[in-house]
Amino acid sequence: MAPSAIGSSDAGVGGKRQESRVVSLLEIQDLRVSIALSSSTVHALDGVSLTVEAGETVGLVGESGSGKTMTGMAVMGLLPRGGVVESGQILLNGRNLAHLREHDMQDVRGNEVGMVFQDPMTALNPTMTVGKQVAESLRRHLGLSKTEARSRAVELFKMVGMPRPNDQVGDYPHQLSGGLRQRVVIAIALACQPKLLIADEPTTALDVTIQAQILDLLDQLREQLQLGVILITHDMGVVAGRADRVSVMYAGRVVEEGATEDLFHQPMHPYTEALLASLPDLQSDRSRRLFAIGGLPPDLSNPPTGCRFAPRCRYAKDECRANDPVLERQDDTRSVACFFPSTSNRLVEVREATDVVSTGNRVEFSSRNSSESTRAELLEVCDLVKEFKVRSSIRLGHKSGSTLKAVSGVSFEVAAGETLGVVGESGCGKTTLGRLVAGLETPTGGSVRFLGKELVGSKGKGFRSSRRDLQLMFQDPYSSLDPRMRVGAIIEEPMRLQHVGSPSERQDRVRELMGEVGLSLSLIDRYPHEFSGGQRQRIGLARALSLNPKILVADEPVSALDVSIRSQVINLMCQLQELHGLTYVVISHDLSVVRYMADRVAVMYLGKIVEIGQTASLYDGPAHPYTQGLLRSIPLPDPEAARAHRMTSVTGELPSAINPPSGCRFRTRCEYAQDICAEVEPPLRSFGIGHEAACHFPLREPVAESVTEARVLGG
Repeated sequence: MAPSAIGSSDAGVGGKRQESRVVSLLEIQDLRVSIALSSSTVHALDGVSLTVEAGETVGLVGESGSGKTMTGMAVMGLLPRGGVVESGQILLNGRNLAHLREHDMQDVRGNEVGMVFQDPMTALNPTMTVGKQVAESLRRHLGLSKTEARSRAVELFKMVGMPRPNDQVGDYPHQLSGGLRQRVVIAIALACQPKLLIADEPTTALDVTIQAQILDLLDQLREQLQLGVILITHDMGVVAGRADRVSVMYAGRVVEEGATEDLFHQPMHPYTEALLASLPDLQSDRSRRLFAIGGLPPDLSNPPTGCRFAPRCRYAKDECRANDPVLERQDDTRSVACFFPSTSNRLVEVREATDVVSTGNRVEFSSRNSSESTRAELLEVCDLVKEFKVRSSIRLGHKSGSTLKAVSGVSFEVAAGETLGVVGESGCGKTTLGRLVAGLETPTGGSVRFLGKELVGSKGKGFRSSRRDLQLMFQDPYSSLDPRMRVGAIIEEPMRLQHVGSPSERQDRVRELMGEVGLSLSLIDRYPHEFSGGQRQRIGLARALSLNPKILVADEPVSALDVSIRSQVINLMCQLQELHGLTYVVISHDLSVVRYMADRVAVMYLGKIVEIGQTASLYDGPAHPYTQGLLRSIPLPDPEAARAHRMTSVTGELPSAINPPSGCRFRTRCEYAQDICAEVEPPLRSFGIGHEAACHFPLREPVAESVTEARVLGG
């Protein structure tokens, strides 16, 4: 590489020193961005600097509001209304994009810089086929004809792994799964072979297997096309195995930057340390609360004096509150903005400083569940079936009268005070199962018994009373809260509809619940849009608890939250379980969260439970290949382990639930499948006390048939 005339250097791929002024694909220098609001000005970015080399992936991590997405939007010239670049430079191959006119930026977007937006459903035009949306960029920048653009779109769909590219160019976004929509967005971003790709939370809403596939795809395309990639995420596990370098952002600034291995193995900034300590992983001690960062990020319209992290920092001193640290290089690969950077790995010390969980239900049931005879079943689900009628579609091969088999013969029990985790990919039937248990869907067949009383088909006052004891905590707290109602009225509504208590008693209960979920009473008259994601999740939890239920079905309770807020909500749910003796059914695609919260875990695939057992038994020794694939897809917050782990996850797309495979439904994606798998549905066999799996060729030897009689799922 040619030496720089200026002589400044930076760390590149693999920690090698590279001359940034000459070789850097992207160089952001002291970037300051402000957003003018009606009554204030938000200083969204305050002196951000970073570089990206060709063929390199740089991770941008931090909590919501830290400036990660705003940095990407500034590079794209897509700042929100009122947003301006006050100072600094955005150099793409030496050309400053910071103050280009809009007409010139239109030539850059999509052509030189591509962006994978966070939510593919809102990023795609619902009125246009996905093929036309890819062709649009090709015709605008490359001048291709309609025929040429369509042909190129098919090639791009093949490149990003679309299973039927010739057919799917004619699909609309709503006809595709979340994983396929994300592939379309990637195809659009890469259509004109840009030099730089910005991936903004590309896998946030995806389950672990599709997430692994998308990240593998980005890695392959980066190597194949020598792309520079900025990977924006709040998931530290995602960047661990994917990024060459990581920049940690807090309150509009980069507070630490360095090679991925160095930063994960020995974080120097207290904020980086806190983010890593907040992660629930497969080794998390369930007897301790998860570490959570106290407080909230500062208001960037009026940032505090001194270090912006000082109000939340466990090591802060007077100097931190009075003076503002600058980002300074510590060695060849590390820079940190802290007066007292760590010189040793304190992660274990930080995690162990959290409170020990009291000897309540969670510890009790860990031992109690070892003996099936001592269980007191609160909820019993037997052969539950739910099918939906679908419209005919010649193109997709759906005949009139076809049914979507969402849940197919599911059976399980939940004991009082226990937490059952339900895991699986999107489309496997988890959410439908939760809605059936909570009474929001009517089963096609099967039984749901609560305290021995049948709920399916029941009516009248007694049925309504029983339904109070089963409540659902919805996946998306924003869409499930009425935007026209104040928070107090939202929490009170279930009590009012069920005629519980007098108006004054209900108000007292609302105030009590707000205190329990950690919301200030001063917020009682605000509307949902005035709250953060974590606060809205707390509101949804308070509403679900308003009728004092015995069972709470929590559907993806923390999937959209960043790591620090996620830990707070998980700790809150565990605390409320102990306080009220709650029983949880936790539905999630985050297997690390389920590992920490659940006493037992049920693994669903295409409407069926394929494995169920004690959490430790199932995670430490899975019997079903699908369970093993899910576990191997978990993003690990350890760079070396993550890179060794990622080649063994589940491949391929989930088959259609309208026409599921014969025999074992997982056989089309299973490396161990043989002829019998297509012909005979595997029986559910025992692999230890309380541990069962349905597989002809399991990963472990089943126990003798005499111990637990084999039974066929759904039969």
